[in-house]
Amino acid sequence: MIYKEHFTRDLESGATYVRFLDTKVAYTQQIKDEGGSFIADYDSQGQVIGVEFLGKRAKEIACYRSLAQQKSKGPKAFVPPKRRLAG
Repeated sequence: MIYKEHFTRDLESGATYVRFLDTKVAYTQQIKDEGGSFIADYDSQGQVIGVEFLGKRAKEIACYRSLAQQKSKGPKAFVPPKRRLAG
């Protein structure tokens, strides 16, 4: 899979979001690292969609993406909404 990094910066909060995939977010989790923590978004298959940092980052984006993928809960973390049958 080829990742294309798209950076978005919120000048008010100082947060930076790096998006890798253009799909819907199924779940989000906070990941603790030795230098602090960051937020990772995942799709329904457990692939990393993007990561968010508040302030400076200490490593390359590829390191955070790899760590986030290791912490993925996989496709079982996605719980689709229940459908109601008419009638």
